[in-house]
Amino acid sequence: EKVSRDDFDNAQKNIRRFRLIGLTEEYERFVERFCQDLRLQPQTELQSSNISDHYQLFDPLQASAANPLHELVTFDQQLYRCVSDLFWDDSGK
Repeated sequence: EKVSRDDFDNAQKNIRRFRLIGLTEEYERFVERFCQDLRLQPQTELQSSNISDHYQLFDPLQASAANPLHELVTFDQQLYRCVSDLFWDDSGK
């Protein structure tokens, strides 16, 4: 079942309930802010990637592969931008 606009709207409301949500690209800053908020000492840990080193069904960088998937990930991309803007856009902080 596809995600609907109502699902997206609910997800967007829910992310506003959190003090902080991390993004892979902001991992180190997330750890720093998270630990700072909880008054913890950050621990050094190797960051792992969620990209397989083995079998790939398609090349995600190839436009022809991304187009059929676009409809399925549109709301995901919009939520990602929302999290990025809310928690990681330094222009308003």
